[in-house]
Amino acid sequence: MLPRLSADQRETLLGAMLAVVGATGRPTAIDHAAITGAARHVLDLDIDDRDVEALPTRSPAQHPAAIDSIGVAHFAGGVLAVLPFVDGTVDDGRIERVLEYTAALGVDDPYVRELAELAAGHLAWVIADMSRQNLASITNHPWNEDIDVDAWLLPYRGREDQELAARYEMLGALPAGTLGRTFADFYATNGFIYPGNAGALREQFGTPHDSTHVLSGCDTTPQGELLVSTFTSTMHHDRPIAGHVLPVILSWHVGITFNDVASSTTGALDPEKLWVAWRRGADATIDTFAPDWDFWDHVERPIAALRTEGRVAPLDARFAADWHTPDHWVPIA
Repeated sequence: MLPRLSADQRETLLGAMLAVVGATGRPTAIDHAAITGAARHVLDLDIDDRDVEALPTRSPAQHPAAIDSIGVAHFAGGVLAVLPFVDGTVDDGRIERVLEYTAALGVDDPYVRELAELAAGHLAWVIADMSRQNLASITNHPWNEDIDVDAWLLPYRGREDQELAARYEMLGALPAGTLGRTFADFYATNGFIYPGNAGALREQFGTPHDSTHVLSGCDTTPQGELLVSTFTSTMHHDRPIAGHVLPVILSWHVGITFNDVASSTTGALDPEKLWVAWRRGADATIDTFAPDWDFWDHVERPIAALRTEGRVAPLDARFAADWHTPDHWVPIA
C-alpha cells in the first residue's frame, strides 16, 4: 500500500518534484506530465500544468519539516529518483538535487549510491549493482557477487531439464481463462521458450516475471517491460527503485544495455503510464515474487478470480503499453 500523505506532505513532494526538474533548466512537457501523473495516480490529486507552475518549491532543508515519517520519506525519495531520467538522458544536475533531498530526509536506500555513482560516470559499477539488487529482490536473499549473472539467467544451455519443460507444455491443455492456459497462450504469442529447454530463462526468474505480465496485462514491448517492472516494484516492495524502476528506465528509455539477456532502446517511458503501473502494483495484494507464492498452486484457477482476490485493478486501455511515446515533449512556453 502507498503511505498516506497529508495535504501539506503532498504539496511538499510535488514542490520538490518541480525543484528537481527545474534544476538544470525550464521544465519540459514530459516533466510536467511526470508531476501531474504522480499527482493524479499516486497522490490522488487532480492538477494541470497551471497548477504545477504555481507549486511552491521548498529547499531540501525545508523538506523534512513536512516529510516527518520514515515511510513517507522513503516513498518521496523513490518518486524523486525517477525524475533525472524522464527526458531520456542522465541529467547530473537533477541527480544532484535528488541527492540533496534524500540526504535531508535521511534516506540511504541502495539507489541513492547508484545515483551518485551514475553522476560520477561509474556506469559499469551502476550496471553491476542494479543487476545485483534486481536479482537479490527476485531471489529473496542477498546476491552472491561471484555468480555470473548471464549464466544464472540461462541455466539450461547444455543441460536441459526435459521433465520441467514437459510440465510447462501441459499448461496448454488447461481450460481457457485459467492462469496456466493464459500463461501458455502468452508464451505461444510471444514465441517464448519454456523453462527446462535450452535457451530458456531460469524458472525462478522467468515464471514470476511472466506471471506478472499475465496478471497485470502489460505486454512485452519495451514500454510494456518498463511498466511491468514498475508494477513489480510496488507489488513486491523489495529494493523497488534500485532493483526494478531505475534499471528498466535506463534500459528502455535511456538506452543502456545491462547484460546479454536484456536488450535496450530509447524513448519507452510515458510518465502517466508509469505512475498508473506504480499505483496498480501498490494496490495489489498478490505478489508473484514472494517466497510463499507458488505458480503451480494457481495454474488451474481462473485468472479473473486471481486478479479480483489479489486486487489487481483492471488496466485502462489508455494506460496500456502501445510502444508509442508522444513526440511533443518540448519546453513549456
